[in-house]
Amino acid sequence: MQRLKVFLTAERSIDWAKLLDNISGAFAKNTTPQDSNRTRRWGVFLKQIKPLWFVNVIRNALLVCTVVILAYTYLAIERLPRFSDTNQSVSLFQVQDIQNAAKLFGYQEFDLSKVQLTGLMRNDGSSSGYAIFEVDGKNTGAIAVGEAFDKGYFLKSIGVDSVEIVFQGKQHQVLMLTKRF
Repeated sequence: MQRLKVFLTAERSIDWAKLLDNISGAFAKNTTPQDSNRTRRWGVFLKQIKPLWFVNVIRNALLVCTVVILAYTYLAIERLPRFSDTNQSVSLFQVQDIQNAAKLFGYQEFDLSKVQLTGLMRNDGSSSGYAIFEVDGKNTGAIAVGEAFDKGYFLKSIGVDSVEIVFQGKQHQVLMLTKRF
Protein backbone atom coordinates (compact mmCIF):
# COMPACT_ATOMS: atom_id res chain seq x y z
CA MET A 1 0.00 0.00 0.00
CA GLN A 2 2.89 2.32 0.84
CA ARG A 3 4.46 1.75 -2.59
CA LEU A 4 1.18 2.56 -4.30
CA LYS A 5 0.91 5.79 -2.32
CA VAL A 6 4.48 6.76 -3.25
CA PHE A 7 3.82 5.96 -6.90
CA LEU A 8 0.64 8.08 -7.06
CA THR A 9 2.06 11.05 -5.15
CA ALA A 10 5.46 11.24 -6.87
CA GLU A 11 6.04 14.23 -9.12
CA ARG A 12 6.58 12.86 -12.58
CA SER A 13 6.04 14.28 -15.94
CA ILE A 14 5.46 12.36 -19.10
CA ASP A 15 7.23 13.56 -22.18
CA TRP A 16 4.05 13.88 -24.16
CA ALA A 17 5.74 15.85 -26.91
CA LYS A 18 8.19 13.06 -27.68
CA LEU A 19 5.41 10.50 -27.57
CA LEU A 20 3.27 12.56 -29.96
CA ASP A 21 6.25 13.12 -32.26
CA ASN A 22 6.76 9.38 -32.48
CA ILE A 23 3.07 8.77 -33.18
CA SER A 24 2.69 11.60 -35.67
CA GLY A 25 5.94 10.61 -37.37
CA ALA A 26 4.56 7.17 -38.03
CA PHE A 27 1.40 8.56 -39.62
CA ALA A 28 2.64 11.64 -41.46
CA LYS A 29 6.01 11.58 -43.19
CA ASN A 30 5.51 14.90 -44.99
CA THR A 31 5.64 17.57 -42.30
CA THR A 32 5.80 21.31 -42.75
CA PRO A 33 7.42 23.86 -40.42
CA GLN A 34 3.95 24.82 -39.19
CA ASP A 35 3.27 21.21 -38.14
CA SER A 36 6.43 21.08 -36.05
CA ASN A 37 5.46 24.41 -34.45
CA ARG A 38 2.10 22.93 -33.43
CA THR A 39 3.81 19.88 -32.04
CA ARG A 40 6.10 22.05 -29.89
CA ARG A 41 3.12 23.99 -28.53
CA TRP A 42 1.36 20.79 -27.63
CA GLY A 43 4.57 19.47 -26.18
CA VAL A 44 4.95 22.48 -23.89
CA PHE A 45 1.35 22.15 -22.77
CA LEU A 46 1.53 18.41 -22.23
CA LYS A 47 4.80 18.65 -20.28
CA GLN A 48 2.99 20.77 -17.70
CA ILE A 49 0.39 18.05 -17.02
CA LYS A 50 1.39 16.04 -13.97
CA PRO A 51 -0.10 12.60 -13.16
CA LEU A 52 -1.12 13.71 -9.66
CA TRP A 53 -2.97 16.72 -11.06
CA PHE A 54 -4.73 14.54 -13.64
CA VAL A 55 -5.79 11.99 -10.99
CA ASN A 56 -7.13 14.77 -8.75
CA VAL A 57 -9.22 16.21 -11.57
CA ILE A 58 -10.74 12.81 -12.33
CA ARG A 59 -11.40 12.12 -8.62
CA ASN A 60 -13.10 15.48 -8.12
CA ALA A 61 -15.24 15.01 -11.22
CA LEU A 62 -16.35 11.59 -9.98
CA LEU A 63 -17.19 13.04 -6.55
CA VAL A 64 -19.33 15.76 -8.11
CA CYS A 65 -21.13 13.18 -10.28
CA THR A 66 -21.76 10.98 -7.23
CA VAL A 67 -23.23 13.89 -5.25
CA VAL A 68 -25.50 14.83 -8.16
CA ILE A 69 -26.73 11.24 -8.59
CA LEU A 70 -27.43 10.88 -4.86
CA ALA A 71 -29.33 14.18 -4.76
CA TYR A 72 -31.39 13.22 -7.80
CA THR A 73 -32.19 9.79 -6.31
CA TYR A 74 -33.25 11.35 -3.01
CA LEU A 75 -35.53 13.84 -4.74
CA ALA A 76 -37.05 11.11 -6.92
CA ILE A 77 -37.79 8.96 -3.86
CA GLU A 78 -39.39 11.92 -2.08
CA ARG A 79 -41.85 12.32 -4.97
CA LEU A 80 -43.18 8.77 -4.56
CA PRO A 81 -46.50 8.47 -2.72
CA ARG A 82 -46.32 7.33 0.87
CA PHE A 83 -48.46 4.71 2.55
CA SER A 84 -49.70 7.29 5.03
CA ASP A 85 -51.16 9.29 2.12
CA THR A 86 -53.42 6.39 1.10
CA ASN A 87 -55.13 6.12 4.50
CA GLN A 88 -56.63 9.59 4.36
CA SER A 89 -60.40 9.67 4.50
CA VAL A 90 -62.26 10.53 1.35
CA SER A 91 -65.21 12.86 1.58
CA LEU A 92 -68.26 11.85 -0.43
CA PHE A 93 -70.94 14.30 -1.34
CA GLN A 94 -74.48 13.00 -1.62
CA VAL A 95 -77.04 14.68 -3.78
CA GLN A 96 -80.55 14.79 -2.36
CA ASP A 97 -82.34 15.66 -5.60
CA ILE A 98 -81.32 13.07 -8.19
CA GLN A 99 -83.27 14.72 -11.04
CA ASN A 100 -81.34 18.00 -10.69
CA ALA A 101 -78.01 16.14 -10.45
CA ALA A 102 -78.84 14.00 -13.50
CA LYS A 103 -79.37 17.13 -15.61
CA LEU A 104 -75.75 18.10 -14.94
CA PHE A 105 -74.61 14.95 -16.73
CA GLY A 106 -76.83 15.27 -19.80
CA TYR A 107 -79.90 13.42 -18.56
CA GLN A 108 -83.07 14.38 -20.39
CA GLU A 109 -86.58 13.99 -19.12
CA PHE A 110 -88.54 11.41 -21.08
CA ASP A 111 -91.67 12.88 -22.54
CA LEU A 112 -94.01 10.21 -23.93
CA SER A 113 -96.07 12.84 -25.71
CA LYS A 114 -93.19 13.32 -28.19
CA VAL A 115 -93.19 9.65 -29.25
CA GLN A 116 -96.38 8.28 -30.82
CA LEU A 117 -96.82 4.79 -32.27
CA THR A 118 -98.66 5.07 -35.60
CA GLY A 119 -98.21 1.60 -37.14
CA LEU A 120 -97.26 -2.00 -36.31
CA MET A 121 -96.33 -5.07 -38.27
CA ARG A 122 -95.69 -8.10 -36.12
CA ASN A 123 -94.78 -11.69 -36.93
CA ASP A 124 -97.16 -14.28 -35.47
CA GLY A 125 -96.17 -15.61 -32.04
CA SER A 126 -93.01 -13.54 -31.71
CA SER A 127 -92.07 -10.08 -30.62
CA SER A 128 -90.18 -9.30 -33.81
CA GLY A 129 -91.46 -7.03 -36.55
CA TYR A 130 -91.58 -3.36 -37.48
CA ALA A 131 -93.09 -0.25 -35.97
CA ILE A 132 -93.71 3.24 -37.31
CA PHE A 133 -93.40 6.21 -35.00
CA GLU A 134 -93.97 9.92 -35.08
CA VAL A 135 -91.42 11.82 -33.02
CA ASP A 136 -92.20 15.53 -32.64
CA GLY A 137 -94.57 15.26 -35.58
CA LYS A 138 -92.01 13.66 -37.94
CA ASN A 139 -92.50 10.17 -39.36
CA THR A 140 -89.55 7.81 -38.61
CA GLY A 141 -90.35 5.18 -41.20
CA ALA A 142 -90.28 1.45 -40.45
CA ILE A 143 -88.12 0.60 -37.43
CA ALA A 144 -87.18 -3.04 -36.82
CA VAL A 145 -86.94 -4.62 -33.38
CA GLY A 146 -83.44 -4.01 -32.00
CA GLU A 147 -82.95 -0.84 -34.05
CA ALA A 148 -82.36 2.66 -32.68
CA PHE A 149 -84.20 5.69 -33.99
CA ASP A 150 -84.31 9.45 -33.55
CA LYS A 151 -82.13 10.65 -30.66
CA GLY A 152 -81.37 7.57 -28.59
CA TYR A 153 -84.67 5.66 -28.66
CA PHE A 154 -84.32 1.88 -29.01
CA LEU A 155 -87.15 -0.46 -30.07
CA LYS A 156 -86.96 -3.46 -27.74
CA SER A 157 -90.07 -5.49 -28.51
CA ILE A 158 -93.48 -5.36 -30.16
CA GLY A 159 -96.72 -6.42 -28.48
CA VAL A 160 -100.25 -6.73 -29.84
CA ASP A 161 -101.14 -3.04 -29.64
CA SER A 162 -98.06 -1.53 -27.99
CA VAL A 163 -94.29 -1.48 -28.17
CA GLU A 164 -91.53 -1.35 -25.61
CA ILE A 165 -88.83 1.24 -26.18
CA VAL A 166 -85.69 1.94 -24.17
CA PHE A 167 -84.48 5.49 -23.59
CA GLN A 168 -81.44 6.22 -21.38
CA GLY A 169 -81.53 2.74 -19.88
CA LYS A 170 -85.21 2.84 -18.86
CA GLN A 171 -87.97 0.85 -20.52
CA HIS A 172 -91.18 2.57 -21.53
CA GLN A 173 -94.34 1.19 -23.08
CA VAL A 174 -95.98 3.15 -25.89
CA LEU A 175 -99.55 2.34 -26.87
CA MET A 176 -100.88 2.45 -30.44
CA LEU A 177 -102.31 5.82 -31.39
CA THR A 178 -105.67 5.59 -33.16
CA LYS A 179 -106.33 8.32 -35.64
CA ARG A 180 -109.83 9.29 -36.48
CA PHE A 181 -110.53 10.49 -39.97
